[in-house]
Amino acid sequence: MKERLSTLLLIITAILVVVAWLFYGLRGAFASLSLATFLIYGLDKVQAMRGKRRVSEWSLHLLALAGGTPGAALGQVVFRHKTQKKSFRRIFSLIVFIQAVALTVWVIRSW
Repeated sequence: MKERLSTLLLIITAILVVVAWLFYGLRGAFASLSLATFLIYGLDKVQAMRGKRRVSEWSLHLLALAGGTPGAALGQVVFRHKTQKKSFRRIFSLIVFIQAVALTVWVIRSW
């Protein structure tokens, strides 16, 4: 069942990002992805507190990897969610590092 919730949220997020891209371009797509990621972290926190179906960690990481890292980081701080689980934090930190390296390489090559 967890996979159903995660899959549904990922599909809805993908649709929203595509629509934002069509109407607002790349910045709109990343902004909507970040906002959706933030909201999904909040939903997962509420579900955890209620003991209900959760969003899979894989889905949360996939959202961050796709570009929702700002929303994921903010969601972790605001909702105090996934901040104590070391295995989750390690993977999230690796995602942030990879994105920082990729962004640095892209900026250097753009000059």
